[in-house]
Amino acid sequence: MNTLKIQYKSKSYCGSLAFVTLWFFMMGCFVAIVFLVKAADLSPWIILIFAALIFGSPLIFKKKIKTLFTNKVLLEMDEKYFSISYLDSNGESIKKQKVYYWNTIQSYNFHIGESTPVLTTLTLHFKEGLPKSFNFIDKQYTDTKSYNQMFESECLFTIFYNQIKEYNTNIAVEDQIRLLPGFFASKTGKIIVYLLTTLIVAAIVLHLVIDPKSSYATLLISIGLVAGFFSKRKSSLELYKKIKEFDKKKPPILME
Repeated sequence: MNTLKIQYKSKSYCGSLAFVTLWFFMMGCFVAIVFLVKAADLSPWIILIFAALIFGSPLIFKKKIKTLFTNKVLLEMDEKYFSISYLDSNGESIKKQKVYYWNTIQSYNFHIGESTPVLTTLTLHFKEGLPKSFNFIDKQYTDTKSYNQMFESECLFTIFYNQIKEYNTNIAVEDQIRLLPGFFASKTGKIIVYLLTTLIVAAIVLHLVIDPKSSYATLLISIGLVAGFFSKRKSSLELYKKIKEFDKKKPPILME
């Protein structure tokens, strides 16, 4: 086992906290606007205008909002544990640290986004307790769909994968940390995708039979949803296949 400690600086994005915070903020603003409009006896159109501005603001200020919920982190890995240290804005002192020992982890899986910079989601499944997911904003890549650049560089995925591989070589097979497919590539994901697709297709058929002259906008949206499900499943399967084939490179060592 390589006893050298590996350190890797990255950024962590707390998507769940961002979603909850934004949701309560937007709903609070919407309720306040409705109250003010009714109290002042203004036109209902004002509610619609402000509602569009409120619920559209996350798209307009997407980058700034993402920055608010992003922290600098230092990831450390050795033969015993994997730790995440959340740093201050200068990236020097540690605000808090989470440590996960390898022998408490049962399995893990990755989801790698098709955007730049790459948003890498790591999910750890423990022998006891609920799984935990972490979103890391990784390096800039010109090609984020084939994952080839990522697999050929020292990034969060390659370092973590090789460290797990190194750990597994020294323990019994039944105690090794297993790689799991992403949700859309799993059996459960497959069942849900095909079930939702069946329901959507049935809804389309009923729509055409009962009211064929009605708007086709809903049909186009439904078809788009079906196409999206299969696209996500395809990309998830491709990523899982590439990860399983990623087996010949030496583990990269980064020292701080």
